[in-house]
Amino acid sequence: MQDGELYVELTRGEAPRYHLFPSGTRPNLFMVLNPLRPIPEGARERGVRVCAYPDLRHGLCRWKTLNLLVNVLAKEEAKRTGTYEACFIRESGGRQFVSEGASSSFFCAKAGKLVTPSLDNILPGATRAAVIELARAAGIEVEERPLPLAELESADEAFLVSTVSQVMPLLGIGSASIGGGEPGPLTRRLQAAYGRYMEEHLE
Repeated sequence: MQDGELYVELTRGEAPRYHLFPSGTRPNLFMVLNPLRPIPEGARERGVRVCAYPDLRHGLCRWKTLNLLVNVLAKEEAKRTGTYEACFIRESGGRQFVSEGASSSFFCAKAGKLVTPSLDNILPGATRAAVIELARAAGIEVEERPLPLAELESADEAFLVSTVSQVMPLLGIGSASIGGGEPGPLTRRLQAAYGRYMEEHLE
């Protein structure tokens, strides 16, 4: 398999169903290899739209577990609305904030500076970390902080990142368009940088 996805899972081990931690079990490690999921043709060139979805998850989102019910429901909402991905929205102090996607991380740009939600109960994605590193190496300022939904909607440009999507231009969320509804220059710059990064690391 030339292009595939390797899913690795580690469990505590086999034990009778019970709420307390089992003792004396041997951990189970298993891996599943599948062909790489296709993305819509031309999506990275044209960009995509996402839907908003309430972040109804638990307080341990920074851990990658199998508790993905809300992510699954959010993905179904994206499918129902004909959008590429769902963007989780949290309420705090009467304001709405972007946390992350059902399976992605979000970035937006204003006046040449990138903003991405801080690691406050979100998954510290490997692609997110790589893009931040690449941006800073290219002299692009990156702020990791709470990201109001209104700020994302009014950004000059935006994109989402994930292992499969890589750097995907974000044209809008819900009925709001971002940056005139076209991929922006910082997005294009980081798409190219991430492409080189992938080539270097997959040799």
